[in-house]
Formats: sequence, C-alpha cells, structure tokens
Amino acid sequence: MSLNSVISQLEAERKKIWINKPDDIKLMSTRQGARDQNLSIVIYSANDTGVLVEGLGFIRALAKEDYTDLATLVANAKKIMQFYGSRYKRYYSFEVLPNLVNASVEALEEVKTKNDFLRLLEALISYVGKLHYWIDLEIPWAKMTQGY
Repeated sequence: MSLNSVISQLEAERKKIWINKPDDIKLMSTRQGARDQNLSIVIYSANDTGVLVEGLGFIRALAKEDYTDLATLVANAKKIMQFYGSRYKRYYSFEVLPNLVNASVEALEEVKTKNDFLRLLEALISYVGKLHYWIDLEIPWAKMTQGY
C-alpha cells in the first residue's frame, strides 16, 4: 500500500471511530486477564496506546528540528511501531490497530521527506489517540475511586 493510501486509510479509520465505538474496543472486551477479569486488559491497553502516541509525538517534535536527519527519525519510529504493533493483537485482541500500524511501518519505506514523514506520523498519532480515548471510557473510574 502506498504512503498516501496508508495516510488516507488512517484518516478514514479515525473518522469512523470519532463517534462510533471502534471494533477493537469490542474485541478487547472479550479478552480475559488473570482471574477471569477484563480490567487489567483495559488498563494495559490504555497504557500501550498512550505510550505509542507519546513516543511518536516526541519523534514528531524532533522531525521539526533542522538538526535531525530523516533516516534516524524513520528508523526510530519504525522500531517503536513494530514493538507496539506486535503487542496489540497478542495482548488485547485488537485487529484494526495492528493492521494500521503494520501498514504504517511499510509506508515508512516510501518516505522521502520530513514532510511525508510528518504526514504519516500525524495520521497515525491522531488515530491511536482517538482509540486511546475510547479505551479510557472503558475504565470504570467511578467504581474504582469510590474507596478513596
């Protein structure tokens, strides 16, 4: 899939989950953690999506600096994407997010300019950030804080 196709797909998927609960959230809710509960799955997935957004956000900030080179930025983004992309399906039963992350990794091969790199990162960050929002809504904050 081409760089522009991946960016378009990320934007389309983000728009799809802007109002409607993502399929990955529904899949995650079927996953059971220790002692047949789902809360740890939800909390860890919130962490892993948040860390991906923050990590790529730091790389995005570096990409805007004149002193950084594209090859190093791409290599670092690729490592982060590959690490987290492999976790999402195994640990949380996500299907859409790992596919989008893997497509983004492949699209990095086509990146020739910092502008292209930033466009891809911003599309992925935007999608994962919105998914993270939905995950946070699954955490029963009111029940968890009643004891405090």
